[in-house]
Amino acid sequence: MLRLTPKLAKRARIVARVFETTSLGITLHTDYGYAAAGTLSGPDHAAAISGIRADWDTAEWAMQYWILSEFECPVPEPRGRSFSATLTHVDPVPCDLRDFELRVQPSARETQ
Repeated sequence: MLRLTPKLAKRARIVARVFETTSLGITLHTDYGYAAAGTLSGPDHAAAISGIRADWDTAEWAMQYWILSEFECPVPEPRGRSFSATLTHVDPVPCDLRDFELRVQPSARETQ
């Protein structure tokens, strides 16, 4: 019988390309039904374009941003041998996911 080491989910990170301020909902599930939920946020225009006034020009600007967003799992962290993530995006703006990473830490405590 193959034994898998139990793990603790620590954080999830994404790299995404967005055109507007937006957010993604995330839910992490383990193989034993434990879960954690939260939000991965996109940029705020004022923070993303520093030094440019909002009324600089009357034309419409379309800018895309590459962002790195993190979700830190609340304590107690979900524990299990395998994990799945569900991402939801309900804002009516484009959001292209480039990369997704789930960081886990091995746990010495066995799970049933």
